[in-house]
Amino acid sequence: MLALRICLVSCLAGLTHASLKLDSVPAPTKLSLPVSQHPQGICYQGTQAGYGPTVGPDGKAIKYGTDEDVVHGRDPKSHVAGTAVWSRPSITLSDGTKCCDSLAQAKYIDYLDKTILDYLAIRQQFVVEAGRFKDSKTAVRSTARAVQVVQNAMAAAKENGLTPWVANATWTTTLNSFTELELCLFDQDVKAKNYAPVPN
Repeated sequence: MLALRICLVSCLAGLTHASLKLDSVPAPTKLSLPVSQHPQGICYQGTQAGYGPTVGPDGKAIKYGTDEDVVHGRDPKSHVAGTAVWSRPSITLSDGTKCCDSLAQAKYIDYLDKTILDYLAIRQQFVVEAGRFKDSKTAVRSTARAVQVVQNAMAAAKENGLTPWVANATWTTTLNSFTELELCLFDQDVKAKNYAPVPN
């Protein structure tokens, strides 16, 4: 019994001094990423912004007129609804199988979007926390750090088979948006004199 009490005291003491664990942050993982699709293709090498956006800043669809309404593809008489119009499955999964045989399989995008948004929400929490340690707008913008993050994203994109210009556009927009949030919070803290407690 004495040994059990000693063990309990020891274990509780160990828990008290254990490092803080953030339950919403998963441990680093290495996903089984698909093999890169057509990395040398013209559409993958440089930005295709010339096609124009599909959704505007107001969240509404942008209409481009009848030129893009022309249907391209097989003779409608021979095309079965729900079947592919172009090429063959281009995703090679880690087990060697190919995807996708149906549009329903490609709807995995919805799950990925939810996952990305979950991570962005967690990222925002840490962006807000990081802002608490910055005493000027120059520090908030942290331009050298921001540029490095975008460069890191592009390097990781090449390694993981993501089109580099998509990574650039995505991370540039993401960083600029989070920085705007941080700057607004900075102004609010200045206005309210919302100072952190002075260290002892």
